[in-house]
Amino acid sequence: MQRGSFPLQGKRPESVAKDWWKQIQKKVYTEGLVEVTANGEDITDKVRTLLGK
Repeated sequence: MQRGSFPLQGKRPESVAKDWWKQIQKKVYTEGLVEVTANGEDITDKVRTLLGK
C-alpha cells in the first residue's frame, strides 16, 4: 500500500493517479491496481480506463 498527497495543477485526479501508478510499476513488480481513492472517492475504475485495463 502506498499513499501520497498530490497537487492536481489543473489535472483530473484519475490522471494524476495514473501517472503515479506508472511510477510505482517501474519500482515494484505488482499484479495489478487494487484501489485508488481521491478526496474520499473511489476512482479505481476511472484510472483503469486510462490505463487501458
